Amino acid sequence: MSIYKSVFCLLLAVSLLSRIGGANAADYVLDPTHTSIHFRVAHFHFSQVQGRFNRVEGTFSFDPATPEASEVHVVVDVGSIDTNHNARDAHMRDPTYFNVARFPKAIFRSTDIAVTGPRTGRMSGTLSILGATLPVILDVTFNGIAPHPLGKKFDKYRGVVVAGFSARTTISRNSFGMTHVRGEKGDKVELSIEVEG
Repeated sequence: MSIYKSVFCLLLAVSLLSRIGGANAADYVLDPTHTSIHFRVAHFHFSQVQGRFNRVEGTFSFDPATPEASEVHVVVDVGSIDTNHNARDAHMRDPTYFNVARFPKAIFRSTDIAVTGPRTGRMSGTLSILGATLPVILDVTFNGIAPHPLGKKFDKYRGVVVAGFSARTTISRNSFGMTHVRGEKGDKVELSIEVEG
């Protein structure tokens, strides 16, 4: 092997190792004004009741070069449930449903991430509701990462990097012990999540 070829191979190896070992995940905090968790569940099979949780907080680490190494931790204030109907929301907070007085938070923690495409992945994790912790899988889309577009206009955004994702999953409310009025409310709950960190 010529000296030039040897040097080329060495430089290539160093380059590859630096990409593998030098990738650093950045830590992000959820932006509550641009993060949302919406849900929908069947009502007597006639329609879908839709709602959201208005208070969500959490963090995630993410490096576009190694998305499978990401970690996510999200806490939902279930008392902030909002279905655009005050009486129904109050009922959802009582012991029949979320039992907010005893279990005020729903918590998600990621455990594994598999890349499925250039901007998509499947995130495995655990979801805790009503004291029960069960595995869930979310289909995730990476929407982008860039310096905040308003960084040149407002000091609070200067130097801030934003990463955005969308996620979808379906869970069983009965599995978490929320078995009240099975005939009236459906078991499967579709979750639609939008995140900016």
